[in-house]
Amino acid sequence: MAIKTSSIENCPTRRDQPAWDRAVPSSNCSLHDAEDFCRDLAASHYENFTVATHLVPRRLRQDLANVYSFARWSDDLADESMSTEEATTSLSVWREQLKDCFEGRVHHPVFIALAQTVQQHRLPIE
Repeated sequence: MAIKTSSIENCPTRRDQPAWDRAVPSSNCSLHDAEDFCRDLAASHYENFTVATHLVPRRLRQDLANVYSFARWSDDLADESMSTEEATTSLSVWREQLKDCFEGRVHHPVFIALAQTVQQHRLPIE
């Protein structure tokens, strides 16, 4: 399977092709688009996520989707890599993007949405 590299992420990707393709936003990805992306990503991976969202208050559902999308993407970078080295590199880039997110520099739709959740709930990077 060929490796596709996103210029925005600088990170090799290989997972579910439609999801990965949608994860490369134009430079004007809005918060609304990023939140839509996170909801779609969360709902498309496991049907249990959709069920679980009904157990949390409606006001927290988008935040849950944002955090879940970050965790899901992180897990996929590790699990879907072709080698330990590739996983290590991908996760290192992803970790740097998380640090950037907490410093207000976001480009990936997961981090655009997550930044809103982080700010609203004053989540620490830990």
